[in-house]
Amino acid sequence: MYVSVTVKIPVKLLEQIDELVARGEYKSRGDAIRDALEEFVYKKILFPGIRTDKRDMQELSIA
Repeated sequence: MYVSVTVKIPVKLLEQIDELVARGEYKSRGDAIRDALEEFVYKKILFPGIRTDKRDMQELSIA
């Protein structure tokens, strides 16, 4: 069963998601976002004390 969730994300992040879809790595934005969320939750459960520093993501122009 799936439910819909509405979120606001930076335009740059959406453009990067669209790039992944355009390259054929994902069929849709939803698939890419779902995969990213699953990986995020999996890592948080598996490694609960480890954080990704947002500054690291900013250096990669992700955040």
